Amino acid sequence: MASVAIQPWLARGAWDGILITGRHGRAKGEAGVRAMPRQGLALATIIGRKDRTADLQNALSDLVGVAPPTRPMVAHGRDGDLVWAGPEQWLLVSETPDFASRAATRLAGLAAVGVLAIGLYAIRSRFRTRRP
Repeated sequence: MASVAIQPWLARGAWDGILITGRHGRAKGEAGVRAMPRQGLALATIIGRKDRTADLQNALSDLVGVAPPTRPMVAHGRDGDLVWAGPEQWLLVSETPDFASRAATRLAGLAAVGVLAIGLYAIRSRFRTRRP
């Protein structure tokens, strides 16, 4: 009879073994880019109903603290960011763990809201890049 090796599953981040955090770009002088993974984010896709545009925009402004963008850009609010994904469509990104679920409750009837589960964070992980 053949022996079977059993190895336990280990929890790992989506970027473990792939991303090297820190300085990237030029070898000397100012760094070109600094990269860091953003894990543990609350993420939700928001697709507005055509007949409730004004109500949805007001609700998003109240919820996030910034007017939702109407063109390709990111709007940074007090409680999260809204990333324009198309007409009446946004990706909500927040560092508050239950914020996406609260947004889904608040926007019921105004938009279809897909709260992205923890299992999808590996697929949806984002980088924040900034110049030093």
